[in-house]
Amino acid sequence: MHPDDVPVIQAAIARVTEEAVGAAAHGVTEDAGRYHLTYRVLHPDGSVHPVAEFGRVVVDGSGRPTCALGLVVATATATDPLPHEPVSVESSRGSFLFTLTRALSQALTVPDVAHVMTHVARPALGAENLIVGLAEAGQLTIVGETEIAAALSHLRVPAHAVMTFAAVQEQPLFIEDISRHEGPELTDLATTGEVLPRSWVVLSLGHADRVAGACLISFAGPRRFDADERTFYTAVAAMLAQSLDRARLFDTEHQRATDLQEAMLPRHLPTLPSLRVCSRYLPGTQGMQIGGDWYDVLSLKDGTAALVVGDVQGHDAHASAVMGQLRVALRACAEAGLPPGALLAHVNRVLSDLDTDRFATCTYMVLDPEDGTLLGSRAGHLHPLRLHRSGGSEVVLEGGPPLGVDPDAHFPTTATRVDPEDALVLFTDGLVERRDTDIDVCVHNMIDDIQRWRNRRGKDPELAELVDFLARREAPRRVDDVALLAVQRVIETAR
Repeated sequence: MHPDDVPVIQAAIARVTEEAVGAAAHGVTEDAGRYHLTYRVLHPDGSVHPVAEFGRVVVDGSGRPTCALGLVVATATATDPLPHEPVSVESSRGSFLFTLTRALSQALTVPDVAHVMTHVARPALGAENLIVGLAEAGQLTIVGETEIAAALSHLRVPAHAVMTFAAVQEQPLFIEDISRHEGPELTDLATTGEVLPRSWVVLSLGHADRVAGACLISFAGPRRFDADERTFYTAVAAMLAQSLDRARLFDTEHQRATDLQEAMLPRHLPTLPSLRVCSRYLPGTQGMQIGGDWYDVLSLKDGTAALVVGDVQGHDAHASAVMGQLRVALRACAEAGLPPGALLAHVNRVLSDLDTDRFATCTYMVLDPEDGTLLGSRAGHLHPLRLHRSGGSEVVLEGGPPLGVDPDAHFPTTATRVDPEDALVLFTDGLVERRDTDIDVCVHNMIDDIQRWRNRRGKDPELAELVDFLARREAPRRVDDVALLAVQRVIETAR
């Protein structure tokens, strides 16, 4: 490629890749990631030939760009003029940095930041490989890397060594041809055998307080890095270091919130006669998305079992704390033997008196494992599901508003029956809710998916297998956290 066209194409590729990833995240597929590029190619005889490229960036189901598909049209006729309007190198590099900044600003976690670098920055830079490493307790830990060919696997050790060197020295390295490089930072190359001519940019990621890590960008052949390019890569390093610092802080806070959430959930569910139980808590895949989702199973004095699932408004430590208070109140009322509607009315008044400015949805049911009698009530929550061999449906429970909205709200109790072959599934809205679809449609889609899955299996699934399927279903699109509880009566047959 003509050197003057390289930064123009870098900026264009970065922009279209970021647009394709963003469109996929919002469920937009039509015309997403399409591009038209024009550039010049230098032939060995010194002639310059125009090339037009038409294509689109292909994004997989998890939102990662996998490849570009399209058509390259070239001509054998040499030409001097640019096939497009001239664009300055400074303007093109500024456009690339702007696109990269925008993509990094949307990256919340360290893996998100590494993903932007390997899937947006790397192809735009024309690099063959990109590695991001974080400095942890004096060690460099690789957090993101492009897959490389097996023939180049011998470069992993020297790559790690040179990244450590750059991080310790707190300065970038520009290696224009590693087969000719004799610096002390690549002494390991002497023992790795023949090395293909490759050029490396090794960026130190840090600031005045500490070194965050290093980033290695490698190219397929020898390359000359002039002063302008070195300044450009230094700017990339500063942006990446800042993004990694922010992402590490987010990951730390997210882990603390996750730990708090898990501490609030029951560590073990009781073993109940004639009842099989399986539960799951699923953290959200985007943002903090840790808060007040919970489930519970209580063994009551009369031999019945109380089944609970709920969701406190918000996604923060406060929501988790309110959830913990509600769990205590629910347990106390359940042990007192209150029927579902009366219990929710009492807990509703408790939450209103706490004056937390939070509300909560909840489903509370009492199941008799022996005869299948089920009493239940809801507080603004989704209906549970009843799944059986011939299909599935919602268990329609009467109820009232969410807890904490109206201290005088009334919560009716609904009575029904559960057969031994039925599986009851209680869940929070994060399992089914999607931004672009009505919640009722989402629930019915899930029921249909479950039935198709059961039909493919050709046999009745175990309860744990059902929960695993629900946990995997549309996992990449799930952004909210989920509490999931499944129960099934077990009838012992006489020998």
